[in-house]
Amino acid sequence: MKQTIDQLSEDEQRRVIAAFDCIVPRVLPADWKPREGYLNAQWYRARDLGICLEVESIDGSLWLHVSISRADEIPSYADLTEVKRVLLGPHRKAIMVLPAEAEHYNLHPYCLHLYSPIDSDPLPDFRTAEGKL
Repeated sequence: MKQTIDQLSEDEQRRVIAAFDCIVPRVLPADWKPREGYLNAQWYRARDLGICLEVESIDGSLWLHVSISRADEIPSYADLTEVKRVLLGPHRKAIMVLPAEAEHYNLHPYCLHLYSPIDSDPLPDFRTAEGKL
């Protein structure tokens, strides 16, 4: 279960903040502008995209959570891959979760989310024998 940072113990809060400090990119593309941030999250504006990078504790593991939104349409696949490359890196896998309808919460109608574990790889190897997915 995901917890907000204020629900964590002091030690866990320090762990989340330390991980966040290591993850936040120091160099951004020219058209990306940092916006407001807080202890474990940073907001960005890139053209007409709103982007948030967060470190979260989920079931005791640290995860990167990226939210990507547009004002009036769903972000494209190209948007998702660019944001993933810039914020998570080309080496890291990311998961886009499509929850059961009963668990779905929609704060913004044109927002997508990527999750990536910091310390592990929970995904099986989906690649073909040729090494492609």
